[in-house]
Amino acid sequence: MNESSFSMTLQFHQSVDYRRLISHIRRIPSLHAPFLGVLQGQARIYVRRSLAKRKLTFISNSSTSDVLFDLHQHINPQTMIIHDFSTRNSSDPFNIEFDRSLHACINAGVSCFDNPDDPETFHCLRLDIRAFRSFLKISKKLNVAGLDELRSITRKIAKATNSLRDADVQIALYEKFREPLPAALLQARIRLLKDAMKMLLDSVFEMGFIALRISATGKTIDHFDQKVLHYLSVQTNKATKRWRIIDLLDDLAIHSLRIKMKLLSYGYNQRKENDEHIMETAKSIKAIQSRLGDVRDLRAFYRLPGLDPETRFRAVQKLSSLERELEKMEIMR
Repeated sequence: MNESSFSMTLQFHQSVDYRRLISHIRRIPSLHAPFLGVLQGQARIYVRRSLAKRKLTFISNSSTSDVLFDLHQHINPQTMIIHDFSTRNSSDPFNIEFDRSLHACINAGVSCFDNPDDPETFHCLRLDIRAFRSFLKISKKLNVAGLDELRSITRKIAKATNSLRDADVQIALYEKFREPLPAALLQARIRLLKDAMKMLLDSVFEMGFIALRISATGKTIDHFDQKVLHYLSVQTNKATKRWRIIDLLDDLAIHSLRIKMKLLSYGYNQRKENDEHIMETAKSIKAIQSRLGDVRDLRAFYRLPGLDPETRFRAVQKLSSLERELEKMEIMR
């Protein structure tokens, strides 16, 4: 496969959708023996069957945009998952970071389908979607055009998994304080998991197609890394000022500052290699962000109705300890 090649591996949820596409492909003469066929259209897309059930790999030396346009004529993204993809090699920092973030989201989505009962898989998906959203938000702030549709669908995915995350945090805290798990909470998680899986089916791999169409345009942003570092520096100054005067009893203020710190944490983490100063800044922001999250989670937990008084007391003690710890923390510049 040369540098201009594009490939995408898809696995269909239902045999009927897989067979429908195979039936279409079989009506087209095969051009190369190892491959099943080629789709119609301007793009010459070779289709190879995998040994795995209902899985196909599409390979083309045509432009990526032609491939995606032609695939969309025959495939509904809601009927399958994207297992992997590769695009042209690029040395542009924006493209490299864009494709890396997209790969992480696609891989996390596949893990959720493969291990739907594992809370860690949805946690990883949330982290990767959040990282992608941070990258898109920073890019938007730097006047990178054409990202609105992608930002909208990543926001939808993140919002749809919030309730599941809250349930998993509550379950973890019940287990941490050795408190019996309420049956209603476990039942609620089953329902939330079902809703989250439906959202994945509806949105995550549609997001993949949208993102790949953006990647296919080959956007190049002059001095992207330098612009990002300048933006992060300005926002870090603002976050530092807010941190120095924050009221730890104000949940809304904590939530707002955590959102800003998540953005900064992502931006610095992508640029901390071989830079000790950036590494220290990233580490200090991450530590404060994490502790603020623990404070909000514990505050919500000890207020739960029906909690054992002894457990409530221990949760409040832990909360007080975290608040004292936070008072001594600062952002390293």
